[in-house]
Amino acid sequence: MAESITVEEHLQQRCREFGREIMRESEQLCSALNRQMEDGRRELLKAHDAAKGVVEKQTDPSGTETKPNVKVVAQGGPHSGEIKVLEPRYKKSCFVGRSGGKKFKDKGLSFGKDMEVSTTHGKFEMMKGERARKWFIES
Repeated sequence: MAESITVEEHLQQRCREFGREIMRESEQLCSALNRQMEDGRRELLKAHDAAKGVVEKQTDPSGTETKPNVKVVAQGGPHSGEIKVLEPRYKKSCFVGRSGGKKFKDKGLSFGKDMEVSTTHGKFEMMKGERARKWFIES
């Protein structure tokens, strides 16, 4: 014969069961979210590595280090695979955009075929800090 319990005891028992079920489901959801977050982090790092310009320290034949350059590789769109080496200098920016103007074509990046790029999308600029030089792209 079934054990006799009061309505209050039955409700408390059901409440504990629901609590355990909620905890199980929340742990499963947290695990799934953690996996998604880790996948997203890896994807973002991969995209970052693929998109960033490579700073090249060049040396002249005597071995003396010269001014650094920035190697930019287009990773997608109609200009995919194009490579350009920029030479930004202090107070002399290299502009990036869809414009065909001289400051884009000769000393910057002109992505005239890519409608996702603004006419004047941004610029590479060399900033002088107290300790080190920094590359900055502004859009």
